[in-house]
Formats: sequence, structure tokens, C-alpha cells
Amino acid sequence: MQKSDDCMRKPRAKVTRAEVAFARREGKYWDDHSLAEAWTQTRAVEMGVELQVSTLLIHLEPRLAARLECAARKKRLSLETWLNRAVERELAHSSS
Repeated sequence: MQKSDDCMRKPRAKVTRAEVAFARREGKYWDDHSLAEAWTQTRAVEMGVELQVSTLLIHLEPRLAARLECAARKKRLSLETWLNRAVERELAHSSS
């Protein structure tokens, strides 16, 4: 059983003004340039990504599942994405 403290969102790392300014300059640069211009200066690299994903199995009534699938399809989203967004909205609404 989780403690209620475990459910609280951890604070985000602070971003400095310099980091924001750098990101804006980078964005403006890539708005006007293509990677094709610098392709010969690139090199292949290997990198690994460790995703932390959890799966929760929930049984739904068939009619409710069909309604959820229909709602997701109307938004052109996967059912998983639609449900994640809906739950986030509900949690944000219920915590305020």
C-alpha cells in the first residue's frame, strides 16, 4: 500500500534563464536551417534509453470500453493516450 506522500508529484528541476535563452537561439537556428546543410559534419553514435513504464490492468464493462474506444478514435488518438490524458485532466481537476 502506498503512502499518500508517494502520490505527490516531485518538483521539477529549475531551468536557468541562460538555458532558456540557449534553447530559444537553438530553436530559431533550426527554424531557418536544415540538418542536410551540416550532414557531413555528423557522426553515428550509440545510445541507450531506459523507459520507466508501468502497466495497470483494469477490467471495464464492454459498453464502457466501446464508448472509450469511440471517443479516442474521434480524437485520432490511441486508447492509451486518450485515457492517460483524461485521467490527468480528472486528477488535476480533483486536486484543485
